[in-house]
Amino acid sequence: MFQVNRKDAGGRYIDAEGEYTVSVTKVEENLDPKGREVCKVTFTTGEGASITDRFLNQENTWFRVNQLVAATNHNVPDGTQVDFLGVKGSYANFLKSMIGLELVITTRFEEYEYNGEKKKTLRLKGMKAVAPVAAETEEKPF
Repeated sequence: MFQVNRKDAGGRYIDAEGEYTVSVTKVEENLDPKGREVCKVTFTTGEGASITDRFLNQENTWFRVNQLVAATNHNVPDGTQVDFLGVKGSYANFLKSMIGLELVITTRFEEYEYNGEKKKTLRLKGMKAVAPVAAETEEKPF
């Protein structure tokens, strides 16, 4: 069923370096050319601009999943174990459980070479928790 969503009206992308408060909005799972599970995670600002990042299901990159858990304040207790390599779909399902959660990302331009040509792209370089909103204090006269 169709649902009106003005934030989904255009293909706007985060296109500048900086810090952005975003939500995890989509997780798409695939296999890379080597047959490894990889999830493309989409992060979207409140204004609808987005950026994607790839999360490879490989032990030496799981620290990034822990960074995402910490940055989103995901309601998963420390010490929880998930068999990402042994249980098909568990990696994507774990990442999908963070859809809707907020965090702050840092983006930076990165240069790379492709077919001998230098190119530049915007990459997600950091994740952290959204700063808690300070409670407004009521001023009392002396």
